[in-house]
Amino acid sequence: MKKFFLPALLLLSCSILAEDGYDLWLRYKRIDKKLLSLYRPQLNEIYIGGTSATMDAAKEELANGIHGLLNIPVSFSPVIKNNGSTRVVVAATHVIDSLNLQAVLAHAG
Repeated sequence: MKKFFLPALLLLSCSILAEDGYDLWLRYKRIDKKLLSLYRPQLNEIYIGGTSATMDAAKEELANGIHGLLNIPVSFSPVIKNNGSTRVVVAATHVIDSLNLQAVLAHAG
C-alpha cells in the first residue's frame, strides 16, 4: 500500500504544479460554441491609445484573452475608425473625451 501511495502523491502534486498563478487568476477558457458565433463578429478591431508600458501590457492581455476566449486573431488599429469596425477602445481619458460621444451615449441610454 505504501508503495502505491507515494507515487500517486507525487503524480498528483506534479499535476497541481502545472498551472502557475497567472493561469489560475487569468485563465481564458474557450467560450461555449453556441455563443462563439455571436461574439466573434463583434470584435473586428481594437484601438489602443497611447504608448506606455501600461498600454503595452493592456494590449498583450487583450490579445491573450481574446485568443483564449474566442480563438480568433486580434487586429489592432492605430486609429479609431468611424465606420463601425473599431469595437473596443482602450485609451486615456483625454482620447476618449476627444471622440465627443456624449450624444451617442445619451441616446444609447
